[in-house]
Amino acid sequence: MASIAGKTTTTTTRKPTFNDELVLKLISYFDENTSKKNKLNNQTVKLFGEGLRLFVVEAIHRAAEEARVTGVDKIEISHVQSIMGQMLLDF
Repeated sequence: MASIAGKTTTTTTRKPTFNDELVLKLISYFDENTSKKNKLNNQTVKLFGEGLRLFVVEAIHRAAEEARVTGVDKIEISHVQSIMGQMLLDF
């Protein structure tokens, strides 16, 4: 619980997630047969979204480390580009 200006509030931290509709669209975009033959259940979509979230979080951490090594305070596109090759190999 946190106290802000005499008011007691409860803080709940939720990890960011991808919208299920967005995940379905991404899957359908790369696999044309998904909407025609295969139906994905809700749990599959959630799992795929979690994998996507982990990929993005890891990319942010690696790009931040790359920025730190080069002495920059902000992540720039060049930092993301420099880590993408290894990211794709690791995932």
